[in-house]
Amino acid sequence: MNSILIADDNAERAGALLDRIKSDAWSASIAPSLDAARAAIDAAPFALLLSDSALWHKAGLAAHVAAHHPALPVIVLTAREDTSLVQHLQLGAMTFIPRDAGRRRLLETIQSLIDLTRHSPYRDRVRNYLRSAEVELGIGNDPAAIATVVGYLQQVLEDYGLSNPRERARAGLALSEALSNAIIHGNLEVPSDLREQGSDAYYDAIERQRSIEPYASRTVQVKSRFSQSTATFVIRDQGPGFDRAALPDPTDPANLAKASGRGLLIMRAYTDLVTWNEPGNEVTLVKSLASKV
Repeated sequence: MNSILIADDNAERAGALLDRIKSDAWSASIAPSLDAARAAIDAAPFALLLSDSALWHKAGLAAHVAAHHPALPVIVLTAREDTSLVQHLQLGAMTFIPRDAGRRRLLETIQSLIDLTRHSPYRDRVRNYLRSAEVELGIGNDPAAIATVVGYLQQVLEDYGLSNPRERARAGLALSEALSNAIIHGNLEVPSDLREQGSDAYYDAIERQRSIEPYASRTVQVKSRFSQSTATFVIRDQGPGFDRAALPDPTDPANLAKASGRGLLIMRAYTDLVTWNEPGNEVTLVKSLASKV
């Protein structure tokens, strides 16, 4: 079973989080101080670290993880007014989430990162023989399909030279955000504002739109091109698109706390180029594979 560590020196807050993330899919424990967190991750392997932002950024947990456990996936738990969100990522965190996020959003984020960073034996490496490839996938509007598609694309990325598990997980997270946007906000036209309410309204709207037309029959096309130096992903939905000029500034702290701002920042931070077509229903992500070992 996967093990998760919560690093937080506020006992009441850590205990409440422990209750909110309980799941049959993993076990979780608490490290109540910086020293306890360091000792815990040095003593046993963890699938994921959930760290309070102050312990991560100011107290120095990020430096210890970077020096001794660089492959450990980290989610930083932030306050809504946190102005250091970009720095959390620069220090090595995989993503961040408001500590008052709803239970479903927490569980969804945790499971997504565990899936993206899970290592599984793959076919014998044929990297020296590979030159280029194109893969085209068509998926419906089930968000559960995202993990399957991203997992497959990560395997191809590994074959084309993205052997660093951290880089591969980050690319997978960017792809997950892009596919989620295409399915939920593009095809199903569910607004991201619903997610900020902290209730189940967002998830209820997804299920409702999946069962009615014109949303139910829409699909997402994923066209991927791989070479020895670059991977390009073109993700196109059948929704109405959006005004690109209205995209929130992903570096504005007021937007980073929102799920939409977080997703945009991750897409841009973990790939080398992100562009949209004129209508706004197609996004292209480019990832350099050079020197990503």
